[in-house]
Amino acid sequence: MIRSTQRQVAALVAASVFAAFLLHFFFVLFTMRSMGEPEHFHDRTALQIVAALYRDNPALRPDLLRQSAAAGMVLREIPDSLVRACTAPSPKPDCANSLPQFMPRLRATDSVWLGIESRPPGPPGHGTRGSRGPRGQLAALIALVGLPTLALSLWASRGVTAPLRRLTEQAERVDPETTVAPLRVEGTTEIRLLAEAFNRLILRLTQYAAEQRRTLAAISHDLRTPLTRLRLRADLVAEPTVRDKLLRDVGAMQTLIDRALALLEARDAGPQLTRVDLAALLQTIADDMEDAGVVVTLGALAPLSATCDPRMLTSAIENLLQNAANHGGGGTLSLREEGGAAVIEVTDSGPGLSAEDRDHAFEPWYRGDTARAGSGNGLGLAIVHAVMTSLGGRILLSDASPSGLTARLVLPL
Repeated sequence: MIRSTQRQVAALVAASVFAAFLLHFFFVLFTMRSMGEPEHFHDRTALQIVAALYRDNPALRPDLLRQSAAAGMVLREIPDSLVRACTAPSPKPDCANSLPQFMPRLRATDSVWLGIESRPPGPPGHGTRGSRGPRGQLAALIALVGLPTLALSLWASRGVTAPLRRLTEQAERVDPETTVAPLRVEGTTEIRLLAEAFNRLILRLTQYAAEQRRTLAAISHDLRTPLTRLRLRADLVAEPTVRDKLLRDVGAMQTLIDRALALLEARDAGPQLTRVDLAALLQTIADDMEDAGVVVTLGALAPLSATCDPRMLTSAIENLLQNAANHGGGGTLSLREEGGAAVIEVTDSGPGLSAEDRDHAFEPWYRGDTARAGSGNGLGLAIVHAVMTSLGGRILLSDASPSGLTARLVLPL
Protein backbone atom coordinates (compact mmCIF):
# COMPACT_ATOMS: atom_id res chain seq x y z
CA MET A 1 0.00 0.00 0.00
CA ILE A 2 1.29 3.46 -0.94
CA ARG A 3 1.41 5.58 2.24
CA SER A 4 3.14 8.68 0.89
CA THR A 5 0.69 11.41 -0.16
CA GLN A 6 2.99 12.46 -3.00
CA ARG A 7 3.16 8.93 -4.39
CA GLN A 8 -0.57 8.42 -3.99
CA VAL A 9 -1.33 11.60 -5.96
CA ALA A 10 1.25 10.70 -8.61
CA ALA A 11 -0.08 7.16 -8.94
CA LEU A 12 -3.67 8.38 -9.21
CA VAL A 13 -2.87 10.95 -11.90
CA ALA A 14 -0.66 8.57 -13.86
CA ALA A 15 -3.19 5.73 -13.67
CA SER A 16 -6.04 8.01 -14.80
CA VAL A 17 -4.15 9.44 -17.77
CA PHE A 18 -2.74 6.08 -18.79
CA ALA A 19 -6.14 4.40 -18.52
CA ALA A 20 -7.58 7.07 -20.84
CA PHE A 21 -4.85 6.42 -23.39
CA LEU A 22 -5.40 2.66 -23.15
CA LEU A 23 -9.13 3.07 -23.80
CA HIS A 24 -8.36 5.29 -26.75
CA PHE A 25 -5.84 2.77 -28.07
CA PHE A 26 -8.22 -0.19 -27.93
CA PHE A 27 -11.07 1.86 -29.36
CA VAL A 28 -8.97 2.88 -32.37
CA LEU A 29 -7.70 -0.68 -32.76
CA PHE A 30 -11.25 -2.07 -32.74
CA THR A 31 -12.44 0.57 -35.19
CA MET A 32 -9.60 -0.13 -37.58
CA ARG A 33 -10.22 -3.89 -37.49
CA SER A 34 -13.94 -3.39 -38.13
CA MET A 35 -13.04 -1.55 -41.34
CA GLY A 36 -11.44 -4.73 -42.68
CA GLU A 37 -7.69 -5.12 -43.20
CA PRO A 38 -6.78 -1.44 -42.82
CA GLU A 39 -3.12 -2.34 -42.61
CA HIS A 40 -3.24 -3.03 -46.38
CA PHE A 41 -4.93 0.24 -47.28
CA HIS A 42 -2.08 1.56 -49.43
CA ASP A 43 -1.59 -1.84 -51.12
CA ARG A 44 -5.32 -2.09 -51.86
CA THR A 45 -5.36 1.37 -53.43
CA ALA A 46 -2.48 0.49 -55.74
CA LEU A 47 -4.09 -2.87 -56.51
CA GLN A 48 -7.35 -1.19 -57.48
CA ILE A 49 -5.51 0.97 -60.04
CA VAL A 50 -3.61 -1.99 -61.48
CA ALA A 51 -6.78 -4.15 -61.57
CA ALA A 52 -8.63 -1.44 -63.52
CA LEU A 53 -5.82 -1.25 -66.06
CA TYR A 54 -5.68 -5.05 -66.19
CA ARG A 55 -9.43 -5.29 -66.90
CA ASP A 56 -9.56 -2.55 -69.52
CA ASN A 57 -6.38 -3.47 -71.46
CA PRO A 58 -6.13 -7.20 -72.07
CA ALA A 59 -3.19 -6.75 -74.43
CA LEU A 60 -1.16 -4.96 -71.82
CA ARG A 61 -1.66 -7.47 -69.01
CA PRO A 62 1.77 -9.21 -69.28
CA ASP A 63 3.56 -5.85 -69.44
CA LEU A 64 1.43 -4.52 -66.57
CA LEU A 65 2.37 -7.45 -64.33
CA ARG A 66 6.03 -7.11 -65.34
CA GLN A 67 6.12 -3.36 -64.66
CA SER A 68 4.43 -3.83 -61.30
CA ALA A 69 7.06 -6.42 -60.35
CA ALA A 70 9.81 -4.01 -61.46
CA ALA A 71 8.26 -1.39 -59.14
CA GLY A 72 8.51 -3.84 -56.28
CA MET A 73 4.92 -5.11 -56.09
CA VAL A 74 4.77 -8.68 -57.40
CA LEU A 75 1.24 -9.61 -58.54
CA ARG A 76 -0.09 -13.08 -59.11
CA GLU A 77 -3.09 -14.04 -61.21
CA ILE A 78 -5.43 -16.23 -59.11
CA PRO A 79 -8.16 -18.23 -60.80
CA ASP A 80 -11.63 -17.43 -59.60
CA SER A 81 -12.29 -21.15 -59.12
CA LEU A 82 -9.47 -21.35 -56.57
CA VAL A 83 -10.74 -18.32 -54.64
CA ARG A 84 -14.25 -19.72 -54.50
CA ALA A 85 -13.01 -23.15 -53.49
CA CYS A 86 -10.86 -21.73 -50.68
CA THR A 87 -13.52 -19.32 -49.40
CA ALA A 88 -16.29 -21.92 -49.36
CA PRO A 89 -17.73 -23.06 -46.00
CA SER A 90 -15.69 -26.30 -46.33
CA PRO A 91 -12.44 -25.27 -48.08
CA LYS A 92 -9.96 -27.77 -49.48
CA PRO A 93 -7.04 -28.74 -47.20
CA ASP A 94 -4.41 -27.25 -49.49
CA CYS A 95 -6.09 -23.82 -49.46
CA ALA A 96 -4.55 -22.95 -46.08
CA ASN A 97 -1.14 -22.65 -47.73
CA SER A 98 -2.03 -21.45 -51.25
CA LEU A 99 -4.51 -18.60 -51.00
CA PRO A 100 -4.02 -16.55 -47.77
CA GLN A 101 -0.54 -15.41 -48.74
CA PHE A 102 -1.92 -13.31 -51.61
CA MET A 103 -3.25 -10.47 -49.48
CA PRO A 104 -4.77 -8.17 -50.33
CA ARG A 105 -6.51 -9.62 -53.40
CA LEU A 106 -9.03 -8.09 -55.79
CA ARG A 107 -11.21 -9.43 -58.63
CA ALA A 108 -9.84 -8.12 -61.91
CA THR A 109 -12.13 -10.02 -64.33
CA ASP A 110 -14.93 -12.52 -64.03
CA SER A 111 -12.43 -15.38 -64.02
CA VAL A 112 -9.22 -13.84 -62.57
CA TRP A 113 -8.26 -12.26 -59.28
CA LEU A 114 -5.09 -10.29 -58.74
CA GLY A 115 -3.25 -10.91 -55.47
CA ILE A 116 -0.09 -9.30 -54.08
CA GLU A 117 2.61 -11.87 -53.54
CA SER A 118 5.18 -9.33 -52.26
CA ARG A 119 5.06 -5.57 -51.88
CA PRO A 120 7.48 -2.65 -51.75
CA PRO A 121 8.34 -1.01 -48.41
CA GLY A 122 5.50 1.25 -47.35
CA PRO A 123 5.69 4.68 -45.76
CA PRO A 124 6.54 5.00 -42.01
CA GLY A 125 3.77 3.45 -39.96
CA HIS A 126 2.34 1.63 -43.00
CA GLY A 127 1.15 -1.84 -42.10
CA THR A 128 3.30 -4.32 -44.00
CA ARG A 129 4.09 -7.87 -43.03
CA GLY A 130 7.06 -6.69 -40.96
CA SER A 131 5.19 -3.89 -39.24
CA ARG A 132 4.35 -3.86 -35.57
CA GLY A 133 1.19 -5.58 -34.47
CA PRO A 134 -1.08 -4.60 -31.56
CA ARG A 135 1.48 -5.78 -29.00
CA GLY A 136 4.21 -3.64 -30.50
CA GLN A 137 1.88 -0.68 -30.68
CA LEU A 138 0.91 -1.19 -27.03
CA ALA A 139 4.57 -1.34 -26.01
CA ALA A 140 5.23 1.86 -27.95
CA LEU A 141 2.25 3.48 -26.23
CA ILE A 142 3.65 2.57 -22.81
CA ALA A 143 7.10 3.91 -23.71
CA LEU A 144 5.96 7.11 -25.38
CA VAL A 145 2.97 7.95 -23.19
CA GLY A 146 3.16 5.98 -19.94
CA LEU A 147 6.69 6.89 -18.86
CA PRO A 148 6.41 10.65 -19.55
CA THR A 149 2.99 10.66 -17.88
CA LEU A 150 4.43 9.01 -14.76
CA ALA A 151 7.37 11.43 -14.68
CA LEU A 152 5.11 14.48 -15.03
CA SER A 153 2.77 13.11 -12.36
CA LEU A 154 5.64 12.66 -9.91
CA TRP A 155 6.87 16.19 -10.63
CA ALA A 156 3.40 17.71 -10.20
CA SER A 157 2.63 15.79 -7.00
CA ARG A 158 6.00 16.77 -5.56
CA GLY A 159 5.11 20.42 -6.05
CA VAL A 160 1.78 19.87 -4.31
CA THR A 161 3.19 18.00 -1.30
CA ALA A 162 6.45 19.97 -0.88
CA PRO A 163 4.83 22.59 1.44
CA LEU A 164 3.45 19.78 3.59
CA ARG A 165 6.88 18.19 3.84
CA ARG A 166 8.48 21.52 4.80
CA LEU A 167 5.75 22.07 7.38
CA THR A 168 6.55 18.69 8.91
CA GLU A 169 10.27 19.49 9.05
CA GLN A 170 9.61 22.83 10.77
CA ALA A 171 7.19 21.26 13.26
CA GLU A 172 9.87 18.71 14.21
CA ARG A 173 12.17 21.57 15.26
CA VAL A 174 9.61 23.30 17.46
CA ASP A 175 10.67 23.64 21.10
CA PRO A 176 8.01 25.28 23.29
CA GLU A 177 10.68 26.01 25.89
CA THR A 178 12.27 28.55 23.58
CA THR A 179 10.98 31.33 21.40
CA VAL A 180 10.48 30.02 17.89
CA ALA A 181 9.62 31.70 14.63
CA PRO A 182 6.15 30.88 13.29
CA LEU A 183 5.88 28.19 10.65
CA ARG A 184 5.81 29.41 7.07
CA VAL A 185 2.26 29.52 5.67
CA GLU A 186 2.26 28.30 2.06
CA GLY A 187 0.80 25.70 -0.25
CA THR A 188 -2.80 24.73 -0.88
CA THR A 189 -5.72 25.97 1.20
CA GLU A 190 -5.74 22.89 3.41
CA ILE A 191 -1.99 23.06 4.08
CA ARG A 192 -2.18 26.80 4.86
CA LEU A 193 -4.99 26.16 7.35
CA LEU A 194 -2.90 23.41 8.96
CA ALA A 195 0.14 25.73 9.24
CA GLU A 196 -1.96 28.48 10.82
CA ALA A 197 -3.39 25.97 13.33
CA PHE A 198 0.16 24.83 14.17
CA ASN A 199 1.25 28.43 14.70
CA ARG A 200 -1.61 29.04 17.14
CA LEU A 201 -0.75 25.85 19.01
CA ILE A 202 2.95 26.76 19.19
CA LEU A 203 2.08 30.22 20.51
CA ARG A 204 -0.10 28.74 23.27
CA LEU A 205 2.57 26.20 24.24
CA THR A 206 5.31 28.83 24.28
CA GLN A 207 3.23 31.18 26.41
CA TYR A 208 2.37 28.34 28.80
CA ALA A 209 6.03 27.30 29.15
CA ALA A 210 7.10 30.92 29.71
CA GLU A 211 4.42 31.36 32.39
CA GLN A 212 5.57 28.20 34.15
CA ARG A 213 9.18 29.42 34.13
CA ARG A 214 8.18 32.81 35.51
CA THR A 215 6.18 31.13 38.26
CA LEU A 216 9.08 28.86 39.21
CA ALA A 217 11.53 31.76 39.15
CA ALA A 218 9.27 33.88 41.36
CA ILE A 219 8.80 31.06 43.89
CA SER A 220 12.52 30.24 43.94
CA HIS A 221 13.45 33.88 44.40
CA ASP A 222 10.88 34.49 47.15
CA LEU A 223 12.03 31.41 49.09
CA ARG A 224 15.49 32.87 49.60
CA THR A 225 14.33 35.31 52.28
CA PRO A 226 12.62 32.74 54.55
CA LEU A 227 15.57 30.38 54.08
CA THR A 228 17.93 33.10 55.23
CA ARG A 229 15.79 33.60 58.35
CA LEU A 230 15.79 29.85 58.98
CA ARG A 231 19.58 29.78 58.74
CA LEU A 232 19.89 32.60 61.28
CA ARG A 233 17.46 30.92 63.67
CA ALA A 234 19.21 27.58 63.27
CA ASP A 235 22.46 29.19 64.41
CA LEU A 236 20.71 30.05 67.69
CA VAL A 237 19.83 26.43 68.47
CA ALA A 238 21.89 25.29 71.45
CA GLU A 239 21.87 21.56 70.69
CA PRO A 240 24.75 20.96 68.19
CA THR A 241 23.21 17.83 66.62
CA VAL A 242 19.87 19.52 65.95
CA ARG A 243 21.60 22.68 64.72
CA ASP A 244 23.76 20.75 62.25
CA LYS A 245 20.76 18.89 60.85
CA LEU A 246 18.80 22.11 60.45
CA LEU A 247 21.69 23.84 58.69
CA ARG A 248 22.18 20.84 56.41
CA ASP A 249 18.51 20.85 55.40
CA VAL A 250 18.56 24.61 54.82
CA GLY A 251 21.69 24.21 52.69
CA ALA A 252 20.06 21.50 50.61
CA MET A 253 17.02 23.70 50.01
CA GLN A 254 19.25 26.64 49.08
CA THR A 255 21.17 24.48 46.60
CA LEU A 256 17.93 23.30 45.03
CA ILE A 257 16.74 26.89 44.60
CA ASP A 258 20.06 27.99 43.14
CA ARG A 259 19.98 25.10 40.66
CA ALA A 260 16.42 25.90 39.61
CA LEU A 261 17.31 29.55 39.04
CA ALA A 262 20.45 28.52 37.13
CA LEU A 263 18.33 26.30 34.84
CA LEU A 264 15.86 29.12 34.17
CA GLU A 265 18.68 31.55 33.48
CA ALA A 266 20.36 29.12 31.07
CA ARG A 267 17.13 28.76 29.11
CA ASP A 268 16.01 32.38 29.08
CA ALA A 269 19.13 34.53 29.25
CA GLY A 270 21.03 35.08 26.04
CA PRO A 271 24.76 34.32 26.07
CA GLN A 272 27.31 37.14 26.31
CA LEU A 273 29.72 35.95 23.63
CA THR A 274 33.42 36.64 23.75
CA ARG A 275 36.62 34.96 22.57
CA VAL A 276 37.82 32.56 25.26
CA ASP A 277 41.05 30.61 25.76
CA LEU A 278 39.47 27.24 26.58
CA ALA A 279 42.60 25.61 28.00
CA ALA A 280 43.15 28.50 30.45
CA LEU A 281 39.45 28.49 31.39
CA LEU A 282 39.52 24.74 32.18
CA GLN A 283 42.69 25.17 34.26
CA THR A 284 40.98 27.92 36.29
CA ILE A 285 37.83 25.81 36.78
CA ALA A 286 39.89 22.83 37.96
CA ASP A 287 41.77 24.98 40.50
CA ASP A 288 38.55 26.51 41.85
CA MET A 289 36.87 23.12 42.19
CA GLU A 290 39.85 21.65 44.00
CA ASP A 291 39.76 24.59 46.40
CA ALA A 292 36.12 23.66 47.05
CA GLY A 293 37.10 20.08 47.89
CA VAL A 294 36.24 18.43 44.56
CA VAL A 295 38.83 16.01 43.17
CA VAL A 296 39.72 17.03 39.59
CA THR A 297 42.35 15.36 37.40
CA LEU A 298 43.52 17.31 34.37
CA GLY A 299 44.09 15.39 31.17
CA ALA A 300 45.44 16.71 27.89
CA LEU A 301 44.42 20.32 27.24
CA ALA A 302 44.76 21.33 23.59
CA PRO A 303 45.48 25.04 22.97
CA LEU A 304 42.06 26.01 21.59
CA SER A 305 40.01 29.18 21.57
CA ALA A 306 36.27 29.54 20.93
CA THR A 307 33.59 32.23 20.95
CA CYS A 308 31.23 31.53 23.86
CA ASP A 309 29.92 32.85 27.17
CA PRO A 310 32.64 31.94 29.71
CA ARG A 311 30.26 32.29 32.67
CA MET A 312 27.70 29.90 31.21
CA LEU A 313 30.35 27.42 30.05
CA THR A 314 31.95 27.50 33.51
CA SER A 315 28.58 26.71 35.09
CA ALA A 316 28.12 23.72 32.78
CA ILE A 317 31.57 22.28 33.45
CA GLU A 318 31.25 22.81 37.21
CA ASN A 319 27.95 20.92 37.17
CA LEU A 320 29.60 18.00 35.39
CA LEU A 321 32.58 17.96 37.77
CA GLN A 322 30.27 18.12 40.79
CA ASN A 323 28.24 15.27 39.34
CA ALA A 324 31.45 13.26 38.84
CA ALA A 325 32.49 13.94 42.42
CA ASN A 326 29.10 12.87 43.80
CA HIS A 327 28.96 9.59 41.89
CA GLY A 328 32.54 8.69 41.01
CA GLY A 329 34.74 10.27 43.66
CA GLY A 330 36.10 12.84 41.19
CA GLY A 331 36.44 13.51 37.50
CA THR A 332 39.03 13.81 34.75
CA LEU A 333 38.87 16.98 32.65
CA SER A 334 40.37 17.13 29.13
CA LEU A 335 40.16 19.21 25.94
CA ARG A 336 40.77 18.26 22.31
CA GLU A 337 39.75 19.27 18.78
CA GLU A 338 37.56 16.99 16.70
CA GLY A 339 35.85 17.74 13.40
CA GLY A 340 36.25 21.51 13.65
CA ALA A 341 34.83 21.64 17.18
CA ALA A 342 36.26 21.78 20.69
CA VAL A 343 35.42 18.67 22.73
CA ILE A 344 35.52 19.05 26.51
CA GLU A 345 35.35 15.69 28.31
CA VAL A 346 34.51 15.00 31.94
CA THR A 347 34.96 11.33 32.87
CA ASP A 348 34.29 9.62 36.18
CA SER A 349 34.69 6.04 37.40
CA GLY A 350 31.28 5.72 39.06
CA PRO A 351 28.45 3.29 38.25
CA GLY A 352 27.51 5.09 35.01
CA LEU A 353 24.02 5.37 33.54
CA SER A 354 21.87 2.78 31.85
CA ALA A 355 20.81 3.31 28.23
CA GLU A 356 17.24 4.04 29.35
CA ASP A 357 18.38 6.65 31.86
CA ARG A 358 20.63 8.34 29.30
CA ASP A 359 17.55 8.93 27.14
CA HIS A 360 15.95 10.95 29.98
CA ALA A 361 19.09 12.35 31.65
CA PHE A 362 18.55 15.90 30.35
CA GLU A 363 14.99 16.17 31.64
CA PRO A 364 14.66 18.43 34.71
CA TRP A 365 14.15 16.62 38.02
CA TYR A 366 14.77 13.20 36.46
CA ARG A 367 16.48 10.75 38.80
CA GLY A 368 16.02 7.29 37.38
CA ASP A 369 19.04 5.11 38.17
CA THR A 370 19.29 4.50 41.90
CA ALA A 371 23.01 3.82 41.46
CA ARG A 372 23.58 7.52 40.71
CA ALA A 373 20.59 8.99 42.53
CA GLY A 374 21.96 8.91 46.04
CA SER A 375 22.42 12.67 46.03
CA GLY A 376 21.57 15.61 43.78
CA ASN A 377 18.27 16.92 42.58
CA GLY A 378 18.12 15.95 38.91
CA LEU A 379 18.92 19.44 37.59
CA GLY A 380 22.65 19.25 36.90
CA LEU A 381 22.53 17.66 33.45
CA ALA A 382 19.43 19.67 32.56
CA ILE A 383 21.39 22.86 33.24
CA VAL A 384 24.34 21.65 31.16
CA HIS A 385 22.02 20.76 28.28
CA ALA A 386 20.32 24.17 28.39
CA VAL A 387 23.69 25.95 28.48
CA MET A 388 25.09 24.02 25.51
CA THR A 389 21.91 24.60 23.49
CA SER A 390 22.17 28.32 24.19
CA LEU A 391 25.84 28.32 23.09
CA GLY A 392 25.06 26.43 19.88
CA GLY A 393 26.76 23.24 21.05
CA ARG A 394 25.62 19.91 22.41
CA ILE A 395 26.30 17.40 25.18
CA LEU A 396 26.80 13.67 24.61
CA LEU A 397 26.82 10.92 27.24
CA SER A 398 28.55 7.56 26.86
CA ASP A 399 29.95 4.77 28.99
CA ALA A 400 33.51 5.15 30.21
CA SER A 401 36.03 2.32 30.24
CA PRO A 402 36.18 0.17 32.33
CA SER A 403 33.30 1.83 34.21
CA GLY A 404 31.77 5.21 34.78
CA LEU A 405 30.30 7.95 32.62
CA THR A 406 31.85 10.27 30.02
CA ALA A 407 30.18 13.59 29.28
CA ARG A 408 31.34 15.36 26.12
CA LEU A 409 30.67 19.04 25.55
CA VAL A 410 30.96 19.78 21.83
CA LEU A 411 31.46 23.50 21.15
CA PRO A 412 31.90 24.88 17.59
CA LEU A 413 35.21 26.66 17.08
